[in-house]
Amino acid sequence: MSVAGVGVVAWGLRVWVIPPGLPSNAELIRIAEEAVPPRWDDVADASPVFDTVFIQPDREAGWEDPERRRADLQRAADRGARTLVVQYLAHGADSLLSPRADGGDEPRDLLDDAARLGLDVWLGTREDPAIWETTEVSLDVWSSAAAGGVDVARRIAGRYGDHAAFTGWYWTPEAVWAAEPDARRLVRLARITRRAVRALRDAADKPVAVPLGATDLGWTGVYGGAWCRYAEISEADRIVAMDGVGTAHLDVAHLGRFYGALRGCAETVGFELVADIEAFGPGIPPAPTRLERQLVAAMGFAHRRAVFDLGHYLQPGSEGAAFWADPAGPPATIDTAEADRDDRGARIEVARPAARIDVLTQPPHPTSVELYAILDRGDAQYLGSPLETHGPGRYHRTWLWRPPEGSEPVREFEVVLRGEKTPGPWEVLAVGD
Repeated sequence: MSVAGVGVVAWGLRVWVIPPGLPSNAELIRIAEEAVPPRWDDVADASPVFDTVFIQPDREAGWEDPERRRADLQRAADRGARTLVVQYLAHGADSLLSPRADGGDEPRDLLDDAARLGLDVWLGTREDPAIWETTEVSLDVWSSAAAGGVDVARRIAGRYGDHAAFTGWYWTPEAVWAAEPDARRLVRLARITRRAVRALRDAADKPVAVPLGATDLGWTGVYGGAWCRYAEISEADRIVAMDGVGTAHLDVAHLGRFYGALRGCAETVGFELVADIEAFGPGIPPAPTRLERQLVAAMGFAHRRAVFDLGHYLQPGSEGAAFWADPAGPPATIDTAEADRDDRGARIEVARPAARIDVLTQPPHPTSVELYAILDRGDAQYLGSPLETHGPGRYHRTWLWRPPEGSEPVREFEVVLRGEKTPGPWEVLAVGD
């Protein structure tokens, strides 16, 4: 899969120089386009479905409560996690390494609790809010953030470097490109990260994980050329690919290409690919169908699977917690169908009992969605219009319907989508009990 010499990749006015040993751009395109996520049935025997959880040490969210923290860790261990990533130990001017009046040491308490449960801990450095002030901050800001992170890492190493649970470093500053990255800027940013990675290893000789954030940009070039280049220069042991679906940075339909290109890069460069499945949504809980799609794509391509995050979005009673409750995987079975068209609009029949119907549409979206029950004599009984919510990605919309409580399951559905344009294909996800 590797190529000899140096390849040059160009699109628009951008030119990427692919270092020797990396796949050519044509190979990365082929890898990405052939990367089709498997169905759940093909990966359901994998256990556990995730091996890593993130935790944010947010005092306002209960970090200071030792019982809450221990309960969170126990839940993670019970569901198969063996690795805990602490996203940061300093956030701006607030540092968990600062002396406390009561003499408490929360990071050490966490490490002790993790050790008792057999959890490996990767410790994050410093979250610098300055890197989120604009969509593209200056490299001086990145250099300053890196220096602050290295300073925190040295303090961490001096205090916890010999702790049995401390297994690796998590380099906290997140590179998320909101626009197509300039090649020269990307190389300079990768070199800043490489200096930090080397400094972390010098402080405590442990592997280093570096996060990268997905966006719906020209995915072949960015995930293939740019991310490969960044990974190769930064010398990271792990690349944590934040899938971005929960923040609408990446559409769920692109996850196979996203992970497929990165897996090809990982196998050539030599890093571990960690899929960071973001379980949160923009203000409302994520649909289980979205989470299942994220999980299946991650299980198909990533070496490791991480869930973000334990303390906020995976609390008991949340949609995310319900989804992850069974280590054997989600309980739902999903059927997919494409729309046919007649004088009633785009029409899909789902011939199976279902506890709910999720209709996923892509632009141009229908103006309305109607649900009908197909009766034994072939007649259609109108059931109502689903509730429109955000989709499982930036471009999707989700139309959710659940039968009234106590009603008999409807064994066959017809979904009618209306609008001036009905191009489809739209998908109906019929989720059974």
